[in-house]
Formats: sequence, structure tokens, C-alpha cells
Amino acid sequence: MDIYVARQPILDRQQKTVAYELLFRDGLENSFPDMDGDTATFRLLSNTFFSMGINWISMRKPVFINFPQSLIEHEVPLFFPQKNVVIEVLEDVNPDKNVVRALNRLKEKGFRIALDDFVYSPELTPLVQSADIVKFDFKESSLEEIKKMLTSLSGFPKLKFLAEKIETHGEFNQALELGFHFFQGYFFEKPKILTNKCIPAVKINLIRLLAQVSAKESDFPKLTQLIRGDVSISFRLLKFINSAYYRRTIPVDSVKDAVILLGEKAIKQFILLIASAGLAAGKPKEMVTTAIITGRVCELLGKDVKTGFSDEELFTLGLFRNIDAMLDMPMAMVLKDLPFTSTIKQALLGKNKDLDQLFGVITDFVRGDWENVRLRSQLLCIQVETIRDAYQDAVSMADEFLAISPN
Repeated sequence: MDIYVARQPILDRQQKTVAYELLFRDGLENSFPDMDGDTATFRLLSNTFFSMGINWISMRKPVFINFPQSLIEHEVPLFFPQKNVVIEVLEDVNPDKNVVRALNRLKEKGFRIALDDFVYSPELTPLVQSADIVKFDFKESSLEEIKKMLTSLSGFPKLKFLAEKIETHGEFNQALELGFHFFQGYFFEKPKILTNKCIPAVKINLIRLLAQVSAKESDFPKLTQLIRGDVSISFRLLKFINSAYYRRTIPVDSVKDAVILLGEKAIKQFILLIASAGLAAGKPKEMVTTAIITGRVCELLGKDVKTGFSDEELFTLGLFRNIDAMLDMPMAMVLKDLPFTSTIKQALLGKNKDLDQLFGVITDFVRGDWENVRLRSQLLCIQVETIRDAYQDAVSMADEFLAISPN
């Protein structure tokens, strides 16, 4: 039986992903299924903790989960580890004695409490007193309304505020100025591009590294020597090859053996991952996650989708699709310094319709836009299940690679 969990990242003021909100989905439908909240939450918890695995889904970060009133009253969160779960109290929960008593007990056990879609009224004070985080919907409440509510909550200095439905850089700046601590939305996927910037010297070395793996006739012994000569890369290579993604029964403890076992193609991919993560230094980790997932899914779907590119080229194209956002520079300017072929550069500039469709179906799948996933998959002549399998493999690769990368 297929199971589905959607996740949306939660970022801090430095645009670093600090948690995820998990959302229940019962198949490829772009809406909440027709079932009661208790059942949906139970199935979400089952899918998350018992089927998929919390670490695989959350990348070892806390997860925000909606809990209806009855599940709070019955203290259902106590069945799950408090370090993993932030209890989201839905906006329709009645702040009666039973709910308040249960929330206080959950807090004593170490759980954090978040109030979802918050709209202030005095009768909600008992919930506010129990809360650690209050979430404001920037689409449902005006800026003036949010300011008034923040003023009303000024007597609770320990509260943290989360701005959700932030979709533009301007809204992000407004929330920052208002003192919000956490943020949800799509603004981090494509940060505002600043023009007339040069690539920092520290990233020039990464571009040189790219040159080694992007050359038509790359020097594999030279690549091997480059890895062995860099302690950081060697360490990360050994951690990666011994990770759960490769499922080795016998540990690999030398760079030489790792290079032999992986082979030239996988070594090139590993260096591309290192370069991509390095170029995105200082950016939200979610950006690197998205890049790795896109690269791997492109590579896997390339076996079924006719694009005119090889598997290796598709991996590179997906991985560096948003290199302009990583470097805060226009794509045309970035590509002047990157050692890619003219074909790759033209594709990254959006001049390949088949590739754009492939990128599109991946983006729609990540966002859970199932209607568009169906339409695009038909155009590309691939099964939705094929996309799902490729995505799961890609998430595993991203999780394992980021687990060995510096924060």
C-alpha cells in the first residue's frame, strides 16, 4: 500500500531550516482528504514513525504535527518522542479545562506547543500560557492585525512567533522587522537575486573542481589524487560510502577502496555534490536538499524521458538548476564562470522545452501539486509511480549526503 506524507520546511531568521511541518495526504490528491482530523493525524503519525521513519522524513529535525482537540485531551502525543514532535494546536480547539490540563502535562513531559493559524481573543489566554510558539497566517491576517496581536501578546516574553504563508522576499522582510523568529513559505526557494556581484575567491576553487569533472575527457587518476589530497573531501567520501544509502555490509575504510567501489561515474557525482553544497554555503540548507533531489530525480527519470541528455548530464543540470540563487547572481552571469559545455549552459538558461517539462514535474511533485503532476507525466509519457520511486531514492541520497556535510 502506498503511503504519503508532505513536508514543508520551517526556517529561522538566518534562513536555515530548523524544523518541518508534516501534512497528511491520502494519495495523489492536491487537497486534504475527506476524513475527520483524528483519523488523518493518526495515519500521519503511523506513516511518519512506523512506516517511513521519522529520521528519513525529518532529516533529524523537529516536526510540527496538527493535533485535534480529542487527541490532545487523550494525550496521544505521549506515545511519541518529545524531542521529535512539536504539537500544533488547531485554531478550532476549545480552551477548556481538559485541553489546558492535557497541554500542561505534555509540556511537563518536554513537548513544545505551537498555536496554529492564531487569531487573538482574550478567551484564548489559557492556550497562550501553555504555548511556546504562535503561528500567524500572513495571507489571512493583515499586517495591521498582526501588529495588534503581537502587542496583545507582549506580556508573554518567552513566546516565539512563526510567520506562515510567506511567499515573497518583501513579506519575509516585513516579518523580520516585526520580530518573527520562524518562517514558512516558498520565499527561500528563489531568494532575491542581487546583481553586479563577483563569485567569492573561496568558491573559485570549487569551480576549478567542477572543471575536472565536467571536461569531456576527465582525468580520473587526477580526480582520485585530488580527493586523497583533501582531508575534508576524503572524510566525507568515506562517510558517504558507508552510509545507509549504499547499504554496505562490510565497512570501507580507505579512500582507494572507496574510489574503486564507487567507480568513475559515482565519484564524479560525489564531487558535483561537494561543489554544489560549497557554492550554496551561507544559503538555506533546504536549497542544497532541493538541488540534490532534483539532480538525482532527473538522472533516474532520464532513462524514461527523451531529453537528448545523458544520465550524467541530467544529474548536473538538476543539481545546478538554481545555481543563480545559490550565488545571488543572474544565471547568464554565473554561467560565464562555470566550466560547462555550451549545451548544458543553454539548458540552464531555460532553452530546452523537454528539460523544462522534466524540471516542472519534479517541482510539482515536491510541492504536492498532483493535478499538474498527472498532466506533465502524461506529456512526458512516464508513470507517476516512477516519479515517486525516483523521488524516494533522491531524498535518501540527499539525507545521507547532508548528514556528512558541515552545517
